[in-house]
Amino acid sequence: MATNAYAWKALHGSMPELAVDELTGSCSEEAFLQRIQAIPAGQRDYALAIYANAIASRLSLLERGGDDAVAL
Repeated sequence: MATNAYAWKALHGSMPELAVDELTGSCSEEAFLQRIQAIPAGQRDYALAIYANAIASRLSLLERGGDDAVAL
């Protein structure tokens, strides 16, 4: 998975039903979470939300009846 999917999972506990299995990230989930842990605690959720925004945008598009083939 890509870093935006790792961030969504960290914030929400699981991934929504999206076609993200084929996405590859630039790092492993473990390496991504280690980088997030290096951020001051008060800023971590903000940083995760920035990464997870692509997932939130896609979910919003799907809720409005948009094309589910939109790339993340």
